Amino acid sequence: MYILGIHTGASANASIVEDDNFLAFCKEESISRIKDDGCRFNLMCIDDVIASANIKRDKIGLVIISAPHLPKDCISIDKNNADILERFNESSDTVNLLQLVKGSPEIQVSNIINTTSLQKRLGLSKNCQILIVDNLKSHILSTNNFIKTSEPILHICCDYNKNFPDTKIYYSNKESFSIINTKKLSENNGIACFWDSAINLLGVDFDIFTDYANQGENRLGNDLYDFFSLEDGVIVNINNLDFSDVFAQFATKLTVYDFAASIQYAIEKVMKDFFLYWIEKTQVSRISLSGSLFLNPSLNAMVASLENIKEIYTSPINHTSYLSVGNCLFGHLAKFGNNINAENIKNIYCGKAFPIEILEGYIEKYKFSLKRHSDVPTVVSMLISNNYIGAVLCENIKNDIEGKLVNSIIATPHLSNFVELIYERLGQLEGTVFNTIFLKNDFQASGMNLKTFNNIPIRINEDFKTKTPLIVRADDTVLAKIIENEESLLVYIMKKYYEFSGGTVLINKELTHEGRGAIRNPLLALKLLSDGKIDFIAYKNGLIFKDGF
Repeated sequence: MYILGIHTGASANASIVEDDNFLAFCKEESISRIKDDGCRFNLMCIDDVIASANIKRDKIGLVIISAPHLPKDCISIDKNNADILERFNESSDTVNLLQLVKGSPEIQVSNIINTTSLQKRLGLSKNCQILIVDNLKSHILSTNNFIKTSEPILHICCDYNKNFPDTKIYYSNKESFSIINTKKLSENNGIACFWDSAINLLGVDFDIFTDYANQGENRLGNDLYDFFSLEDGVIVNINNLDFSDVFAQFATKLTVYDFAASIQYAIEKVMKDFFLYWIEKTQVSRISLSGSLFLNPSLNAMVASLENIKEIYTSPINHTSYLSVGNCLFGHLAKFGNNINAENIKNIYCGKAFPIEILEGYIEKYKFSLKRHSDVPTVVSMLISNNYIGAVLCENIKNDIEGKLVNSIIATPHLSNFVELIYERLGQLEGTVFNTIFLKNDFQASGMNLKTFNNIPIRINEDFKTKTPLIVRADDTVLAKIIENEESLLVYIMKKYYEFSGGTVLINKELTHEGRGAIRNPLLALKLLSDGKIDFIAYKNGLIFKDGF
């Protein structure tokens, strides 16, 4: 059975599975070249995955949609629902279904969908079922399938959504996956809402917020913490206060740094209560975190430091960037029962193949030179040691969903002033994230404590700071990506560069240009090479340069 997963919110994406075998995945930004593109229904990525899977639309038996932005003609509103009907009439051609029913919990979004119109829009058969999924469950389901362990896992998702509870807890082992019943939260009283409101008030990104907190002084953290209580294992606000009023009251008394530090303190303290409760209740020591709240690296580091937690996993990328994967898994559960194997995803579609023969055809057009070489990692190490910027056409990277979907990355040396050159060359926006990529074996050998499945801030050794100066945080932690040692061009380059210079390779694993979407099409990387934005492109058997390099 073919299942189509669609996420229509920010960072829109689509996936197709046949039973539990993934056939295709695509993010909208990969086609439109607009970063985090989405929040609409007319998505090119839907057509792309159907074409890539090479199936006919009438063969799709189930469609799962999250963050539903639907065309007006696919929504039917009863005349008795006056408030919703008024909002519907005032909306544009595309309607955010969850916003439409906000404040009306008795309205089920699935009941106001005109299924027939939606089937026609998508070119589906009349027998195709269409479901709206809870974002939170999709977060957890997609995360679950990128963790390689047969041990029991406690999945925690905290993601602010005005129409769903903002905390959900699931428990899984290798052969089962079930929800732990918790008290359903009402609107605007969860911890994720608290975090989201603070971010919006300061008008900063998630990662910048924690930097602010590191520079500030906690002056009101205990007062903010007192607003919360733990009921049936779920964090709720005692008086169901409007957080915006609370923040407005305190923000006038504090600098932005002190305000951020106070918020951070309260969040970490109340979440510590939360985790200690569930660890004791379930006796599970391996934790998976998903949802926007866990884009807070300092919070994740606090969770990882708890004595009874053996391992922790957090998503290596923006949590909405692969929600269609979770949607497909949700559909798989809906059709085939509650059993789900941790090894369900046996392969990930990596996008259209671009063999070197195709790239070679563009060499004359763009005046490139193709130099085959038996030891590409050594050549690349020498180039990046001399401040050259290069894209690497890499194969799959285990333990990192985005790595499995990205065709090109950018590698840079560890020199402290190098990022300015990258900003100047590529026109990157402020806040571009560089990561230190560690090979799992090398990371363990470094003496740093590896208490992670994949990606949390880790306090680094003193002698390591000079090797990763660009990404050492104010609290002496580094946001590390851990990948398996394997036969991959990226891994070989990392090993060779470390031998060559003693420093780590910094990776912007989504090569972007001027705030545009990630370069996943090697032909776009060739365009950057032609424009002088990068100096070379490395692939398994050689390198491509501009003539005269």
